[in-house]
Amino acid sequence: MSIVWRIAIRNLQEHRAKSLIVGIIILIGTFVLVVGNSLMDSAAAGIRRSFIDNFTGHLVLAGVTDAPVSLFGVRSTDFLNNRTPRLDGYDRLLQAVEAHPDIAAWSPQVGDAATVNLAGPDGTTEGESFSQLWGIEPVRYLAVFPDAAELVAGSFLEPDQVGLLLSEEIAADLAESAGREVRPGDRVLLTATTQAGIKVREVPVTGIFRFRNALPQLDFVSLVDITTLRTLTGMTVSAPAEQILTAEQVAGLGTVDEDDLFGGGGAGGGAGSLVQEVESGTAAPAPLDLSGREATVIDSGAWHFLLLKLHRPGAAGRVTAELEQVIAEADLNAQVLGWVEAAAPLSQLSDGFKIVFNVVIIVIAVAAVIVIMNTLVISVTERISEIGTMRAIGARKGFVRRMIGAETVTLAFLFGAAGVVLALLLLAILGATGIRAGNLFLRILFGGEVLRPAVSAGSVAFSLLMVAAIAVLSSLYPLAVALRISPRQAMGVD
Repeated sequence: MSIVWRIAIRNLQEHRAKSLIVGIIILIGTFVLVVGNSLMDSAAAGIRRSFIDNFTGHLVLAGVTDAPVSLFGVRSTDFLNNRTPRLDGYDRLLQAVEAHPDIAAWSPQVGDAATVNLAGPDGTTEGESFSQLWGIEPVRYLAVFPDAAELVAGSFLEPDQVGLLLSEEIAADLAESAGREVRPGDRVLLTATTQAGIKVREVPVTGIFRFRNALPQLDFVSLVDITTLRTLTGMTVSAPAEQILTAEQVAGLGTVDEDDLFGGGGAGGGAGSLVQEVESGTAAPAPLDLSGREATVIDSGAWHFLLLKLHRPGAAGRVTAELEQVIAEADLNAQVLGWVEAAAPLSQLSDGFKIVFNVVIIVIAVAAVIVIMNTLVISVTERISEIGTMRAIGARKGFVRRMIGAETVTLAFLFGAAGVVLALLLLAILGATGIRAGNLFLRILFGGEVLRPAVSAGSVAFSLLMVAAIAVLSSLYPLAVALRISPRQAMGVD
């Protein structure tokens, strides 16, 4: 061991009280940093896992509008005039998705909100609630989110089945307002407000479910067949079917000119009458088949979103760039959203919490720097004669600088390591027992009902670097004070 380190350790031992004060501050700071960063990293991972595995996937293809778009709609105060945009070029985008090797599964989706009422006898309604509705293709949805939905009663939607998979929270709210339990098989009225007016659909409840490890906002999401939701959102078109007339029917229509339409023909009808008598014994022309005049045309390419699950989350950047290239080449009014944008604004809360936590840590770090610096300054001023004598017998400023630095590094290493060990023990206990969310705020912060914190190498490394930086900053001023001590001060000469 070099003479610098031997002197540094001796000085720490001779000034145990002040060394202990500085060391305890470093220990507490390291402990708080490791535990706090691990909790925040675990919460962020829980939120990310809850979102991706439950309802967003890794990427989402969506339409474009002036306001930000998410799976919960457009974030705009003008609700009626800024609805969720239709995904432009769905068929072209689907071809690119199906051909991409990094995309494991995909699911199209339509989103809207509706009032939910129980359909009572004689056309009456019972109870009322409000639900976010996601129109899905059941097979595709389960391919992307196989473990997202947990059935409480009834069954999941079948392909081409008309029905509603009702949220457990909405079912309870509806039951409370209606005064009776909601069961699979009950019929409900869904009422949605669109730019074209109010639309109502009656559908059966196929089942009641909840999202596993879900965030609070998902408690109000129900799943419905896509045909029903397309009708509610105005994605269906009612138009008369094209009629093909036979030669006999055309002949029966006769020739109609302006005089026929607006008069000018002879009295008594004659050629000017639109109603022509059929001579006795002459067969009347076959009637037109107008049974299809109000046929509903379903556009199978009418979707709001295309949710994508990747084989590897790390490929999200490359997949996004390639899909954006497809969008640009086809000149489509579409965009690629990450899971954070797709789940906004709820997903952004975790980032806000982390920012607040980091601000608190910065405040604590500044306070720690001030306390440690003052303690070291006191320690240095008490050693004026010692440092001055060292300078008098030939010690240069570089030697004094290394000595003070060695003392600071020793304290940071010993007490920082102790802080890390204590933090790891606490996190191991919390990881085994879990921290249960007792309120809505904690459910949002934890990304679910229970948080099981895990230690990441990144949080430990960041905490140690933070402590080292605090120690270095704290020693700068005391070091400057020590370097100003001259041999004359040690000898007591004015």
